[in-house]
Amino acid sequence: MKLKEMLRRLDERFANGEISEATYKGIKARYESEADEDDVGAPEQDAPKGERARVPLIKVSGSNDHEGDIYAKEVLVAGSSDVRGNIDAEDVRISGSCDVDGNVKAIKLKVSGSCDVRGRVEADEMRISGACDLEGPVKARVIEISGSCEIEMDVTAERARVSGACDLHSKLTAKAVEFSGAAVFSDVEAEMVEGRGAFDAKSIVAKSVSLRVADRCSVGSIEADVVEVKEYPGGTLDSKTIAGREKVYLEGVCADSVSGGDVEIGPNCRIGVAEGANVKVHPDSKVGQVKKRK
Repeated sequence: MKLKEMLRRLDERFANGEISEATYKGIKARYESEADEDDVGAPEQDAPKGERARVPLIKVSGSNDHEGDIYAKEVLVAGSSDVRGNIDAEDVRISGSCDVDGNVKAIKLKVSGSCDVRGRVEADEMRISGACDLEGPVKARVIEISGSCEIEMDVTAERARVSGACDLHSKLTAKAVEFSGAAVFSDVEAEMVEGRGAFDAKSIVAKSVSLRVADRCSVGSIEADVVEVKEYPGGTLDSKTIAGREKVYLEGVCADSVSGGDVEIGPNCRIGVAEGANVKVHPDSKVGQVKKRK
């Protein structure tokens, strides 16, 4: 059996918890020592080109920790385990109270429980739930986030769905964003944004924004081609500026200024200045000043 294959199998046994760290190091040193003796006087050969082979499956579970990077087809991390290194795999599932002190890269990634990831996260499909804390930037084609998840740095996706008491401390950029529950955002930039619940955001910039507010919501500024805000009973949205280049329709909104092409102020609104080519105001709402654009 070649040294490379022997070491691969040894690494797999250690990763699966079949042997202790001391045994692993002892066997590895013996393998390498024997190989050095066999190779005396032999010319060095170049490593084969292309991607190195992935280990089929690596499990880290219980209270066992894994030292070093993981490169595999499938990775399962569970329990109170820690991974001190990067994870690169096709399918990664992390659960329990695990800590990953490194980056995570996968085609499919599922994170649940009270997991912490201290590096960046990259995936094609990502599903995050529970009380997760992601300290690095997150990038994926499809992202689903729920529970009490916190993400410290930028999130980039084609489609993002956020629910629960999720807290995104930095910018969310996507083609389509859907959110519900008590989600908290910094800046949101997308082509389409749809949201409902008791949410907060620093700013929303998109082509289309459709919000359904419940309880007390706050968005510092909204800018889009079309803006629609509707209220659940008792729901209100506080904002400084709302700008819809083509159309604005509002219910239950308190804002300093609203501007757009066609502006309709629906029921239960309190607006400082409403400006547009056409401005309509519901009798149950109050607008301090109406400015007609020519």
